[in-house]
Amino acid sequence: MAASYPSSVISYTDKVDGVDDVEAAHMNSVQDEIVAIETELGTSPSGGFDDVKARIVDIEGDVDDLEALVDQDVTSGASPTFDGDGFTGIDADDVDIADSGDIITATDVEGALQENRTALDLNTTYRTASLPVCDDGSIDNTLDAWDEFGAILNYHVNKGSSYTRPYVSTYSLAYTVSNAYVGGVLAPNGDIHFVPCAATVGQKVSSSGTVSTYSLAYTVGDAYYGGVLAPNGDIHFVPCAATVGQKVSSSGTVSTYSLAYTAAYAYVGGVLAPNGDIHFVPYKATVGQKVSVSCCPLPVGACVSPWLNKY
Repeated sequence: MAASYPSSVISYTDKVDGVDDVEAAHMNSVQDEIVAIETELGTSPSGGFDDVKARIVDIEGDVDDLEALVDQDVTSGASPTFDGDGFTGIDADDVDIADSGDIITATDVEGALQENRTALDLNTTYRTASLPVCDDGSIDNTLDAWDEFGAILNYHVNKGSSYTRPYVSTYSLAYTVSNAYVGGVLAPNGDIHFVPCAATVGQKVSSSGTVSTYSLAYTVGDAYYGGVLAPNGDIHFVPCAATVGQKVSSSGTVSTYSLAYTAAYAYVGGVLAPNGDIHFVPYKATVGQKVSVSCCPLPVGACVSPWLNKY
């Protein structure tokens, strides 16, 4: 005979000694009901508690705690947390719900979507904005203008880059020799110019990746170490053992100019100052030396930006 539990609770008739006969079916029914109860509870139903009742009481307490947290107003910086024993704390920084408790309204969703649309619009602005090729006066001297310039520059610098899997490759050079070049400068048109050290020709890589050489006006061993892009677009090589200065104009013209001081390994590297002066970094030189370039004063942020780069 099948047990009644758990679909229903069986009802027994009391037996009277000396009146009722106890048959095997009576005990079999009791056994069936006991097995049904054990099957429903499973093994070790009390878990780590003293008995099943204690376990149920603990669970009900956790449920009450959770319901209390859900019922209260959740404001910015608040979210229920579980401490391993029960829901007793509130600790979060990214929840901002404060309508009527635990209900997220359409206004909340629309606000989040609007923020996302705004971010996309800004991204589109940076993506389509163009950068000036030199000091053409298109950027004013306000902080907001330079912040926007920095954001546009940062977008184009990082456009298409892969941070988790960077791509490293080689390419052929048009000219090679020992100690050929030391340093490089990015020209306004996108060309990268290598700074000639022992090289007898200039070498550059165009924005499209084409490598080519061009004639220099002056060459000598250890001639120049590093270069600086001037605000007018000229690239100045920093004289190391060279006895004359040398520059490449924004149009590609190579020319030399006189220096006020020369010595072996005189200068290594240079820095652009806010007033447009280019300062050579002394290595073995006993005096400082600079080249003044006529331009409007530049904010310090422009001088330290990747756009007016230096080595």
